[in-house]
Parts: sequence; structure tokens; C-alpha cells
Amino acid sequence: MNSLEAITIKAFLTALIRLDDSLPVEVQKSLNEAAEKFPANVSQLHVLAKSYSPLNQEYMEARLALEDDSERLQFTVPEADDLAQISDEQIINFAVLVLKSNDSVNFAKTKAQESNALGKLLLGLVHQSSFMVKNSYMSREDIPEEERWLWQNPRAWASLERGLRQAQAGKGRYLGSFAQYAGLEIDD
Repeated sequence: MNSLEAITIKAFLTALIRLDDSLPVEVQKSLNEAAEKFPANVSQLHVLAKSYSPLNQEYMEARLALEDDSERLQFTVPEADDLAQISDEQIINFAVLVLKSNDSVNFAKTKAQESNALGKLLLGLVHQSSFMVKNSYMSREDIPEEERWLWQNPRAWASLERGLRQAQAGKGRYLGSFAQYAGLEIDD
């Protein structure tokens, strides 16, 4: 697998994890069909992403971030030992499983939450392709204890990122001041 094919596969898997909902039936069916000739047709993933706007948006953002040569957070990438355990063949085999699945989005999200090397790689891809960590130089120790759950939960991460993108694009609406709640005691 060449580097462009690797980026395509990783960006596509990342896009699936970052989606809110399952794919439309016709897109899922096309993914299932693409799995039959995979990896010979890796470029087909690019075409499939374009067929569904939310998938295309996530795919293109992930692809641009993964193609970027600038350094990313060091802790978002699995440890060297974990990377050594994941070969190109394993990534391709995993991609085939995702493509063949009845619900590729939820299958990929579930796998990203596992604590094995592949799960760490998938979660790392989500962080690595996120605009929220672009050009940041932090270590694991820099993340406050109460925020670590967010870094470890791809669904929560994707939801926060989507909300921030929407706010940045002016798609939110003003709900009024919440100043009256500033002094409110919260029971943990």
C-alpha cells in the first residue's frame, strides 16, 4: 500500500467515526460492494465519500489534516510498540470488515473505543485529523484529569468538534445569558 492509499483508507475510516448517524442504505450498499474488490479499488473510497455530503465533508477534512506535514500532538499517535503491531495488511483487513459491515459507521465507532492497538490507532486518527488540536504541542500530562474522558471517547470528541465548527460558521443561535447560573452549586 502506498502512502496515498494509506491516507485514503485512514481518512475514510476517520470520517466514518466522526459521523453522527449511520450511512444511507444506498451508500452502505455501495460500501459493501466496494469491499469485494478491496484493496484493489482504494480510490473508490474517495468516490463513495463524494456520494454522501456529510461523509464527504468529514472525509475531506480528515484527508487534508492527514496530508498535512506539520507535527501533531504526540500523544494522539499510538505508542511505537502499538504501531509495530499494526501492519498495512491489518489496516486493509480491518477496512474490509468495516466496508462489509451492515452499519459501517457504528462498527468503526465501536472498534475505536476498544483498548487494543487498532482502537488506539483509530482514536489517534480522530485526534490527529481534528482542527481542535492542530498545531498544538501538548503531552498526555498537559490534559487535565477531568478532560481525559473526552480524549478517550471518539463520539464525544466528534460531537464537540461538530458543535465548535457550527459555532465558528455562525450556525448557532443566541440563547441568552447564563450569568444567573454562574454561582450555582453543582452536586457531583
